[in-house]
Amino acid sequence: MLSLMGNKTYGLLRNSATPAKPSSLSFKTIVETLQKHLSPKPLLIAERFRYHKRNQLEGETVSTYLAELKKLSLYCEFGTNLNDALRDRLVCGLHNELIQKRLLSKPDLSLAKVSEIALAMEAVAKDTLKLQGNINKESEVNKINKDSDRFPKGKDAVKSKSHCY
Repeated sequence: MLSLMGNKTYGLLRNSATPAKPSSLSFKTIVETLQKHLSPKPLLIAERFRYHKRNQLEGETVSTYLAELKKLSLYCEFGTNLNDALRDRLVCGLHNELIQKRLLSKPDLSLAKVSEIALAMEAVAKDTLKLQGNINKESEVNKINKDSDRFPKGKDAVKSKSHCY
């Protein structure tokens, strides 16, 4: 392996393993030494800070927000408390206060139940907005425009009346 790695990697290994010589190290030790330097373990407090600061962004769906929380929780070492931590952060970080209040009023919710309720309420809110948008469009379609060319004014009004028998 030592003969296959580049000069930079070999130099890094040599410096990291000093006083031992790279040729005296086992394959496992070489890999661990290089991983420690090239891919250091993230700091727990920093990872948890990022996790706890993450709130749902404007326009972000609940499912996308939950996926981001799961990704951020990878290095938080929540262990058996992972589902509780995800549930709590999901509820606390929701952008929609109506959904948040509904979830806070329910006792003993699991992460699965919180997700189910939040997703359902989000879908209902979207559908309601679409329906309200269609109602507003329909009312605009049926509204009479005073300045419309459909009913001509002035000289053209006389001409158009002669065609209506």
